Amino acid sequence: MFRDLVSKLTYSLLELFPGHYGRAFSLFREKKRLYELKSRQELIKYQKKSLISLLKLHSKNVIYSGIIKKTGIPSDENFDLYSYLSGFPILTKEFVQTNFEALKTTGATGVFINSSGGSTGTPVNFWQDRVYSENSLATTYLSDSIQLWRPGCREARLWGAPKDIRQIEGLRGRFFLYLKNQLWLDSFNMGPGRMQYYHDLLEKFRPEVLISYASSIFLFAQYLKEARIKPDYGLRSIISSAETLYPNMRGLIEEVFGVKVFNRYGSREVGNMASECEMHDGMHLHMYDHIIETIPAGKEANEFGKEGELAVTCLTNYSMPVIRYKIGDTGLITGRECRCKSGALMLEKLYGRTSDSIFTKDKNIIHGEYFTHIFYGMKGIREFQFVQRDYENYEIRLLVSKDYDRQCESVIREECARVLGGNINLEIKYADAIEPLSASGKRRFTISMLDKTKG
Repeated sequence: MFRDLVSKLTYSLLELFPGHYGRAFSLFREKKRLYELKSRQELIKYQKKSLISLLKLHSKNVIYSGIIKKTGIPSDENFDLYSYLSGFPILTKEFVQTNFEALKTTGATGVFINSSGGSTGTPVNFWQDRVYSENSLATTYLSDSIQLWRPGCREARLWGAPKDIRQIEGLRGRFFLYLKNQLWLDSFNMGPGRMQYYHDLLEKFRPEVLISYASSIFLFAQYLKEARIKPDYGLRSIISSAETLYPNMRGLIEEVFGVKVFNRYGSREVGNMASECEMHDGMHLHMYDHIIETIPAGKEANEFGKEGELAVTCLTNYSMPVIRYKIGDTGLITGRECRCKSGALMLEKLYGRTSDSIFTKDKNIIHGEYFTHIFYGMKGIREFQFVQRDYENYEIRLLVSKDYDRQCESVIREECARVLGGNINLEIKYADAIEPLSASGKRRFTISMLDKTKG
């Protein structure tokens, strides 16, 4: 296929080019070398060296300079990693929101702002830089490669993040997709008619790898099964991302598509943190990019083998100290070795990122994640919750700070009307608190009160 040859040539040229992609491919080779070494000792040594380099730059940060001076910067790798990190305070989303400008580290270059819409209902902005961006791309390449992706292979994405979608719009975007051999399908608006259209496109495109939000590929699999359609796309693997993949979801997806599902875990704030290999025996932590701790309830220190809130130290962000950042998810990390003999620590369980899909009157299905993206980059929104009461009546509950500008309401209404229809009744409420935590420890950031069984 001519397009396949063009794409493979494109990736080969990108790897040779001394720019963003060339540096990312070079980092990818280094991370792959560490992955194939299967040595935990080497991985931990790499983490320590990276942490020391990071702290030397962050010692210039206004907020962290005193903390780093107090803890001291180790002179070599002969220190206990988790004991040392316990001397740093937990970094919360609320602290980042309040101190965003002051968290920018002096001397960082190639700095830009990235925004998390808040998959847990708490949106937040982050300073990031060129080094972070290249490392993040390299780790994505590594993650995809252990999940049967190869540079230039036909790749379909059932995706919807507006920040990502904007990169593929217009003539330039379509040319970019052609060169990279990718087909993108919008996962934020999936009614039966649209899913039939997606099936037809996938049959024609014949992707080797399909990357999707967990709930989107599950919804698509449900549609295909109910329509008695047996897809034959030529898939090697399905990569599930952005949400919790539950066993019943995995089972149905694999039954319908006839290939294995690979799970991965990442975020806008810190990138790809863990990925499942061909053993499907849990997710390997990407230890060359992060140090991840589990902090049990009421504790401040890491405890292996116990469920707790995940605290992430990002080793590749030189523009902002992301040290022991509570990302809003809970999980279980162990030192158990995967059956592939990888040296990486294992993310055994992951809880959270739950949301309802929104069903419109004309039978479209709006992915709950869509509503998190509305709040990208909006200052002053601490938490949010979107509620569907029926087909016409909706409510958004906002917990805001003094930095919030009420003129944002017009943008919120416009974005909601764009996918729900112009005749909806949307009430925006300002709350002192959002719905209490569920038993799983997560807030539901989108709630539908419809009885879907009655259509």
